[in-house]
Amino acid sequence: MSFNLISFEPTKINFVSRCTLIAFLLFSGVSSLKGQSRAEFKISIDKSLVQDSTLSGTAYVVMWADTTRTDGVFAINALTRQPIFSLDVDRWNCMGELMIKKGYARDFIFPIDSIPPGKYSVTAVFDRNPNDRHFAYAEGNIYCISKIVEFKNGGTRTVSFHLNMIYEFSSFPDNNKFVTQVKFKSELLSKFYSRDYFVTGAVVLPKSYFGKKKKSYPVVYVFPDFDNDHRDALYLRQKFNSGPEKIFIVMNPSCDLGNHVFADSENNGPRATSFVKEFIPYIDASFRTSPSKRYLTGFSSGGWAALWLQVNYPDTFNGVWAAAPDPVDFRSFYRINIYSKNANAFYDSTGRLRVLERPIYGVENKPAFKQFSDFESAIFKGEQLTSHEASFGGAENNRPEKLWNRSTGKIDPRVALHWKERDISVLLQRNSVHLKNQLDNKIHIYVGTQDDFYLDESVALLEQTLKQQQILCHIYRLPGLDHSAMNGKNVFRKIEKEINESISGELSKK
Repeated sequence: MSFNLISFEPTKINFVSRCTLIAFLLFSGVSSLKGQSRAEFKISIDKSLVQDSTLSGTAYVVMWADTTRTDGVFAINALTRQPIFSLDVDRWNCMGELMIKKGYARDFIFPIDSIPPGKYSVTAVFDRNPNDRHFAYAEGNIYCISKIVEFKNGGTRTVSFHLNMIYEFSSFPDNNKFVTQVKFKSELLSKFYSRDYFVTGAVVLPKSYFGKKKKSYPVVYVFPDFDNDHRDALYLRQKFNSGPEKIFIVMNPSCDLGNHVFADSENNGPRATSFVKEFIPYIDASFRTSPSKRYLTGFSSGGWAALWLQVNYPDTFNGVWAAAPDPVDFRSFYRINIYSKNANAFYDSTGRLRVLERPIYGVENKPAFKQFSDFESAIFKGEQLTSHEASFGGAENNRPEKLWNRSTGKIDPRVALHWKERDISVLLQRNSVHLKNQLDNKIHIYVGTQDDFYLDESVALLEQTLKQQQILCHIYRLPGLDHSAMNGKNVFRKIEKEINESISGELSKK
């Protein structure tokens, strides 16, 4: 669970696939609409950077009141309340110019004809990558350097951008034989997307792997949080470094609609099925894993993914360790009971705006759920809330069904019923008879009592369900700790200790 934009995913560039063209107006500290100006943005692209004369994609124009900013397009998030303008284009003739102006753009905070006067650091990027959730950080996107632009009182200012640089990921390090990237073509996902589709991850091998060529090792699958991917493997030893040697597989959970959390869905395809039926057999055939000792762990969105896989494939895995998982019971989806009558994402039962984050550390002015919803409506790509809709709900007009009305916040009860299929508590209730013996002592969850996103309340509801179904579980509430603390060394040392005990057989004796 996160609402920042700091992760990366290497993807294959597809020049003729549909992406989105978005224009962004981003700045901080604006409180007045007096003397506003109208903006028009002209976008052109260096012809040497494209293979086709037409592009379907997304452009971002970013403006910061802080004129020292040079990272504008790569620093956007909902918390700074920056106005955004977005525009979808299909088969734009990129030999010419694209004009973004009033009447053609979605907006966030301010309309395009209400730019407060002042000087701004301005830049632009074109998103042509349909495989990556990032509107800025996506391989193959075309951008330009920042420049200073001044908007004066009233009138129209036309700003032109010539995009002449391509965003590229640094290649996965190939000088370390103990940490390697794997890229596996999934037949199931290729069929779903009607094109070649690859599942990526990283393998971290134990030190004795190349010396003891007949030895097999327990395998731990690690699922990163929303903001990260398989590059976490490069830092894995900072978290896991004790006990019996193991093979770690760090997965890449990103897709165009966000973090697919390894759940089969109408929007993201057969993610869980592909992982269990295709990817794991590939790993077992390629590395000396011990299939009888297979474990899952993850943090935040990764914690949800690990827990989902354990519950759905109880005999495939020997245990799950989930740290601060995303909502596991939708009676508390960030404190919203999506099943209740007249449920509303924006307002609580008293009519007050819902605050998405818990007011901790003396900070009371936390952003509202509506703010994030409005932000993501302008982004129109795979941010956190949209990611949930893509993973948990159905599809409508080739987009994820909307759980809540973007104007009023009202929860759609029809869509909420679809979400029940991804509600882990509901799944346990429906299948408790045969799941009890398969899941006893396999579920371990760590959560802070001061979780920023109230995920401790969702975990508490899941714990009630587990106890009602008499499934033995291990839920650890860590007093006073917040969300990020569950991704710290202390928690992962506890997790590794229990995994080690499970490998040795000691955990079952407790």
